Amino acid sequence: MKKDQDRKSKNRIFITEEHLELKTIVNQHQSQNFQYKCQHRSTVWDENLENYESYHPEDTSVYQQLSTQNTSDLLARHYQQQPTVGDNKPDPNGGRNQEELLEVDRIHIKESTQLHHKTNPHMESSRLNKGRLERKQHLIADKIRLTTYPFLRACLAEFCGTAILLIFGTGVLAQTFLGDHGKQAHGGFLSISLGWGFAVYMGVIFSGCGGSGHINPAVTLAFSLIGKFPLRRVPLYTISQILGAFVGSLVIYGVYYEKIHEYAVTRENGSFIVKTTGGIFVTNPGASHLTCFLDQVLGTALLAAGALAITDRNGWKLPDYLHPLHLAFLVYALVGCFALNAGAALNPARDLGPRLMILMCGKFSFCFNNLIILMFLL
Repeated sequence: MKKDQDRKSKNRIFITEEHLELKTIVNQHQSQNFQYKCQHRSTVWDENLENYESYHPEDTSVYQQLSTQNTSDLLARHYQQQPTVGDNKPDPNGGRNQEELLEVDRIHIKESTQLHHKTNPHMESSRLNKGRLERKQHLIADKIRLTTYPFLRACLAEFCGTAILLIFGTGVLAQTFLGDHGKQAHGGFLSISLGWGFAVYMGVIFSGCGGSGHINPAVTLAFSLIGKFPLRRVPLYTISQILGAFVGSLVIYGVYYEKIHEYAVTRENGSFIVKTTGGIFVTNPGASHLTCFLDQVLGTALLAAGALAITDRNGWKLPDYLHPLHLAFLVYALVGCFALNAGAALNPARDLGPRLMILMCGKFSFCFNNLIILMFLL
């Protein structure tokens, strides 16, 4: 017993008069602050109620019924009783303690919310309908964007990007070859280089949003060999790119169909020549097979190395939105430097896709007669 008394005596806290006075001041300050907040809330709710009654007089019956209830209801007491303090001034607290004031505030919120819903019977249904419509729109958008099939989405992006590449690239070739070479020339070698450069720019822009922005089997293979792209995805990416090149060249063939046949009839006795009308879609050798092979190996290697350098995070650290522009200038330079020997294909899909289109149309019998095609495929 004596040990317990000693332990209790050690744990005692002695409160002086100064502590009591300080505690009293703090309590008074908190009470005044709380009273001010309650008074302000009550004033705001009263003003909102008056404004609402002025616009919705038919709903005031709710509060009239409330005022006839017994005084045990806190909200009714808030409207019926207004105690006064000194000089007949209304007591801002209504003669209630803090718990009752908080309860009145909660009832205010609940009643006003119920009244608002009563006066707007279609609000809840319209809100539900709007939510269902938004969810339905999101589901449709997700299905269109193939968000649940990211690899299929990437393949479609490569398909679209390569198609855009061929539309712009072969389009500038068609305009240059088929146009009048007199006073109203429709382009020259400079326009071809710029056209292919910005064809790459637009192709990367289109394919980069959902895919990798390769639009070239050689670039895809180069990225996979250094570990920046899964090797198992290379075959499907390559097929998508070849199909995109096929569709893009087919679009240009349809757009310039009349001009192609007119050119063939007036200048080539109705036949299609590989170096003119055929050169719109496919590349053709201008030197020996070995020279053309080395030319294509060097040009494609520079393209792949340049693409790796532009996208390297440890190098210049270029922003992603600048990658297409730098690739465009790279292709512009390569076409300007390596187009004489074999047309600067630089892209197996760009050459093989149009050859398949030509074979399907049955217009050019020379599309697979040359040994250089095997070199391009290698």
